[in-house]
Amino acid sequence: MHFPRLWLHMSERYKASDDELRTRRQLTNRVGNELSRNEQETGIQFFGDADRFQITTYRPTMVRSLLRHAYAEIERLYLGVPEGQNKRVENPSEVLTSEARPEVEGVRATLPLGTLTVKGKPRTKDQHSGIITTPEEIEGLSEAFAD
Repeated sequence: MHFPRLWLHMSERYKASDDELRTRRQLTNRVGNELSRNEQETGIQFFGDADRFQITTYRPTMVRSLLRHAYAEIERLYLGVPEGQNKRVENPSEVLTSEARPEVEGVRATLPLGTLTVKGKPRTKDQHSGIITTPEEIEGLSEAFAD
């Protein structure tokens, strides 16, 4: 099953459908950890007139966060498969239906530029997992401080 792009009329921003998010959440269980730490690279890029940025990562914690992020448009998954097989898949549901049950090694996605922030002060821990926050995590934080 290939998921159609869901565009929000008010903000014209891509947001994954509930079906796509369910599939992507299932894929988080397939994220592997076979790559060495030196191979777990991450790259972020965007152009001057862009309203979205592209992120490619092989860091397992970041791959899982991007798969769960409703505003992340998944362009490609990179799989850990034997040589000679296709390591790139553009449709996440293909991975779930594959009899080979490949692990997801990496992901390339785009997100709205408005989700990218460079802070003025560093976090207390320089962990890669702290770079990406999903909308659900933000809602949980706001509920904790609501009164």
